[in-house]
Amino acid sequence: MKRGFLNNKKAALYPKGESTTTVVVNPISAPPSNAIKAVAADREPAVQVMKVPHGKVKNTALPAGYIPTKPKMLSEAEAMRANQPAIITIPARSAGQPPDPDGHSEWIVNGTTKNKVINAPGYPQPVPKSPKGKSYEIKSTPTMGKGVFATRDIPMGEIIFAERPSIVSPRALKPISKVNPNDYSLADYTKILLFEREQQLEMAASRMEPETRARLMALQNSHKEDGSGPINGIVRTNGYQVMNLRDGDGEFKEGDSSNLHYYSVLCDVGSRINHSCIPNVTHAFKISAFSMVFMASRDIKAEEQLFFSYCGIHKSASDRKAELEPYGITQCICAACINATPETDTLRKTFSARVQAYKSQSLTWEQLPKGRKLPAETLDEMLRFQKAVVKEGLDVNDDYWTDFIPSLATAFRKAGKPSEEMMVIREFMKWGNYMKEKRAIRGLA
Repeated sequence: MKRGFLNNKKAALYPKGESTTTVVVNPISAPPSNAIKAVAADREPAVQVMKVPHGKVKNTALPAGYIPTKPKMLSEAEAMRANQPAIITIPARSAGQPPDPDGHSEWIVNGTTKNKVINAPGYPQPVPKSPKGKSYEIKSTPTMGKGVFATRDIPMGEIIFAERPSIVSPRALKPISKVNPNDYSLADYTKILLFEREQQLEMAASRMEPETRARLMALQNSHKEDGSGPINGIVRTNGYQVMNLRDGDGEFKEGDSSNLHYYSVLCDVGSRINHSCIPNVTHAFKISAFSMVFMASRDIKAEEQLFFSYCGIHKSASDRKAELEPYGITQCICAACINATPETDTLRKTFSARVQAYKSQSLTWEQLPKGRKLPAETLDEMLRFQKAVVKEGLDVNDDYWTDFIPSLATAFRKAGKPSEEMMVIREFMKWGNYMKEKRAIRGLA
């Protein structure tokens, strides 16, 4: 999911994924001081939540007294009764039947969440396709290992490709054995959870076609020294969080980043998209097709590499660097990082506030007396801001389109520039169609 670095011998420095947000869920009775107290949605008991460690962990050995047992492959009914996740194949595949032409996913799923998929209107739908056929290729890069590249010009909002994930797994780590967390320190309990998650993932991977598993194991792993395990390290490095696939009955809300209920999606092609702080790709999960859909978040030229940001883009270069370290990215070489200055750091950190300020000002411009034009210096200031925003790649933010662009259209109108106003409105309508399609994919339309 995220990359953009130099090669370290044969290993690419830019992996991709959600490694910094994988969490341990611990009963609230256990008292580690460095955990965060939280009450999960859907009236779950209070729990303590902590991010899983990354980097080089001095001692990853399982604690004394813990006796590993090989997990049993539970049926869905058994898993429900035991309050344990089941491993299911989506779409279901009967013995002796050929595979689905769009592929299958192995899903480690909790409770009744499976029903949200199989009862989704139209399930199982085919995986969405690019309107002009295959529009990407995977090839080597000079500095980032493998990358994904556009093979034609792709306009903003168009589907580049979609795919069924290889593995879908819960973001939160919970035990599958009867281990009592109060018998261990949080560090030792975390080792147990990582070990048991690796067992689950190994069981899921054992159900795959050999070539699918081989492609999975070829993905970057930046968690080889923290006790994650081979497959879990790959998932932590390359997984995408999907926000419209969650456990429980709580309503999905835009911007909800709780880790307790959501799932991580590991893809074949999508997980090979490198990182840049100036992304050009976004994604959405289509439940009825059980697939990840990757779309252009800006116009992309043929031969241009596809990028997704692994870090928050409203942060300074130094903060982004720190956020990228768990992915093995020691130095991002995107244009935003190479050319970072105190001014660009300030632009990123104050972007949202400045957009809201322009939005508020535009309301007062509407009240200007007839015949009185907006001062030229006000419009010039907005255009300088827009130019800087586009250069930094911040124009992929929703509020750039929902708040700044309408304010700019108002400024053009009040400055007596109707042709420029219409040009901005046309761009806004183009973005609106893109967002409508994205929301429809996610089932939010």
